[in-house]
Amino acid sequence: MVLVWYPYFVATSSAVSFSTANARSASYCFFRLDGGTRKWVSDGYDLQKESVAYRPSKFKPRINEGVLATYRYLLDNLNNEKVKIIDARSHSEYHGQSIRAVMVGHIPDAINVDWEENVADDGRFKPNDELRKLYQKVDEDDEVILYCQGGYRAANGYLALKKLGFNKLRVYLGSWYEWGNMPELPVES
Repeated sequence: MVLVWYPYFVATSSAVSFSTANARSASYCFFRLDGGTRKWVSDGYDLQKESVAYRPSKFKPRINEGVLATYRYLLDNLNNEKVKIIDARSHSEYHGQSIRAVMVGHIPDAINVDWEENVADDGRFKPNDELRKLYQKVDEDDEVILYCQGGYRAANGYLALKKLGFNKLRVYLGSWYEWGNMPELPVES
């Protein structure tokens, strides 16, 4: 098996592609290598250093709407007890001390789990028992919507919850960049 680094997701039966150095990096591809390059090499796998010529193919992308949330979807579900919102930003962003939009704070009732808390010192996701403690305010029966500033950090939380067996997950891609710049939307700080 050969590991190919490419900035976006590419996978074949003989290659794995990744875009992150470790789980600390933003997880914006569908598959990622838990532990990054360091873990891959320590497990004895090769790194390919020369360019790869790809054959053209016909790719028909399909968006899985079931894993995405819009600001309207979030707004419609703010009072739904079975929908939990996870803010994957830093504590200072969540509390409005680090300003990255017109409004400061967070989406009402959002639970703050800084995405960096998902990752151990070696760059891999923390063990499940530690992750469960971080996400103790959500149940597997809940629908969980994750957001950050632009969706990348939320993707890390998405993968951490998938690792724990959660299936009803969505990422709000507009994230705080969209919500925090729409003054008509409710905010807590």
